[in-house]
Amino acid sequence: MVNDGLVLIGKFNSLLKEGLGFDQALFEAGKSRFRAIFLTSITTIAGLAPLLLEKSRQAQFLKPMAISISYGIGMATVLTLLMLPLFLSFGNNGKAAIYWLRTGKKAVKRDLTSVAQELEEEKHYDEA
Repeated sequence: MVNDGLVLIGKFNSLLKEGLGFDQALFEAGKSRFRAIFLTSITTIAGLAPLLLEKSRQAQFLKPMAISISYGIGMATVLTLLMLPLFLSFGNNGKAAIYWLRTGKKAVKRDLTSVAQELEEEKHYDEA
């Protein structure tokens, strides 16, 4: 599930580098990586289904582990697809509010990201 979060954020950062705005990049990253994240989770849960459906005595000892893993992966998928973009947006809005309090100017959300700072540093090195 950590990889799913990294895939989503990696796509988000690449879209920001392409010039999309913050909200549009976040939406497009979620839309384009939804299938990969969802299918990864579903196939893992489906792989545990035979153990969950097994009636033998030996399987009864492993069922709690399989249930925990399946539930955890399902919840982590929801958190990755819904909560991660929300937290990214809330964090950026917080940065914008702090920027406004410090300078009195309204900030462009995209300019407050680490990607924008990296692009600015690359521009600085290219000029030198």
